[in-house]
Amino acid sequence: MRRQNSDVFACSPVFVDGRRSKYCKTNNEEKDKRSDELSNKILDECTICSDLISDTHWLPIQDKFISDHEIFFSSNMYNYEGVRIPLDTHLNIEFFKFMLSDYHDRDICALLEFGFPVGYDYKKHIHSASCTVQNHKGAIQFSNDIDKYLRKEIEKKALLGPFHSNPFSHEIIISPLNSVPKKDTVERRVILDLSTHGGGGVNGGINKDLYLETSENAFKAFKELENLFLSCGIEESTHKAFSPSHRMEFLGIICDTVKLTLEIPDDKLKDIRSILGSWKGRQSAKLRDIQSLIGKLNFLATCVRPGRVFMSRLLNWLREVYDRKGYISIPSNINKDIVWWQKFVPLYNGISMMSLEEWSKPDEIFSSDSCITGCGGWFSGRFFHRIFPKFILEYKLHINCLELLAIVICLKLWGQFFKGRKIRILCDNQVSVTVINTGRSRNEYLQMCLREICYLCALSEFEVRACHVPGSDNRISDYLSRWHLSDLHRTQFFNSVSSNLEEFEVEDSLFSFSHSW
Repeated sequence: MRRQNSDVFACSPVFVDGRRSKYCKTNNEEKDKRSDELSNKILDECTICSDLISDTHWLPIQDKFISDHEIFFSSNMYNYEGVRIPLDTHLNIEFFKFMLSDYHDRDICALLEFGFPVGYDYKKHIHSASCTVQNHKGAIQFSNDIDKYLRKEIEKKALLGPFHSNPFSHEIIISPLNSVPKKDTVERRVILDLSTHGGGGVNGGINKDLYLETSENAFKAFKELENLFLSCGIEESTHKAFSPSHRMEFLGIICDTVKLTLEIPDDKLKDIRSILGSWKGRQSAKLRDIQSLIGKLNFLATCVRPGRVFMSRLLNWLREVYDRKGYISIPSNINKDIVWWQKFVPLYNGISMMSLEEWSKPDEIFSSDSCITGCGGWFSGRFFHRIFPKFILEYKLHINCLELLAIVICLKLWGQFFKGRKIRILCDNQVSVTVINTGRSRNEYLQMCLREICYLCALSEFEVRACHVPGSDNRISDYLSRWHLSDLHRTQFFNSVSSNLEEFEVEDSLFSFSHSW
């Protein structure tokens, strides 16, 4: 648990032993599930936890800190308003009191001495927080860096624990750890993620409107804050301080809010090109090389949205081979994904446009539907209906796959009308909608359909987005997909549409995928 100069505390639920990469989870659910014997065994395996437990000097300090917190928390008032227990701080509080003796805000010294909770609504926010979280992959995969970080924080007496359960009488917010690479070094920066859980993290209780400055005053406010730190003797982490800018690097990607672009830094792009070049002709690779390649490509896919389609199989493969030793054979379908990236990256300048446009008014809309034996589609008076070819029926595909296949047929038939336009697809199958909009799936056939859709979009330069509709609102395509089952469906179709219809024939070849990867 991290100690902070406020009335709210963020808990780091995991201690890492770099030697064993064993993790000690500390939450109520784990305590309920495990016996004391098993819990003690876990602590025995973690050298950091063992060192803390054996530190007889630190344990009384920890107990007092928890006791003090319970006292002011039970008072139902902020510490500076009620019991006023002084914080353990290196700030020269008496100097601040002397220098601010005639300052109009008389609470400032009390906040420095007893905690700075202003603007944090913990009473409302803490009840929405999760009591069980998992560390990010950057922490799990780089346990040695987390080990160094925890030992450094422990030396500064900035952590409490280890705990088998919540030591407080109230709920707490648990924040996961992560790590990201530093520039020009092999070291990694460790992050305590206070903004996780979609607003359920610690930072979710802060009203951003109270602290955000307008763009007109941003530079002045930044300089005033810097001068204030210097005057107070507060050490600033200068390598993390960036002046307000419309162009800033975030999580390794340069965001430009004027050009509305996302850019991969040149050094990172060169690194990715170099790694891809080293994979040409490979038939096998070690796990660490596989992890490195997929990690680089997954990072690139955050900017290259179509590239996410070509990450699904790679990620599935990584899950399959995660515990294998030695050299691992590279399947042919995985090589196809790598080839796609090898062809694309040399042509990519590292710049992608932000996707900010509202899709409430697409240029064109079409709908589709499938049953187990056939499919159909409808687009502004144009339509088709078709029994699935024998080779498709022999696959015995799940309805999710058949629904997405129907969308592929629509795009092949009508892609000529979509060039350079934004297309909304109406579909009553939620899986198909999710696969198209996220660009990801773990199902191999859905991945193949997704690749074909990506290929067709690139071929005719159109964008697609799917929208789920209830089956009752997708009647026209529903009648078409069941056209062959009953004359009633044909009658219902013609009764539901106006004249000026154009029927499209669907050859068997359209059900085969055309891309080479």
